[in-house]
Amino acid sequence: MTSPIYPYCYLKGEEFYYLIGSHYPKTPSAKSLRENVEYASLDDDLWQLLQDEGARNEIKEAIISYFIEPIK
Repeated sequence: MTSPIYPYCYLKGEEFYYLIGSHYPKTPSAKSLRENVEYASLDDDLWQLLQDEGARNEIKEAIISYFIEPIK
């Protein structure tokens, strides 16, 4: 089973994803994330893009073909 903290670890350096809270722990654990991160936020431009169903489906298919289909 994948740890629920992985998205935080892998996305922390991306410019479209932000963790809002007191601070981001250097070695995150589920406990430290609960204690220090209030919520996650997406870049406004990405959020607006995701409001369009066609764009959302295109992004979803790109993620599936890039990350999931090569595993099969």
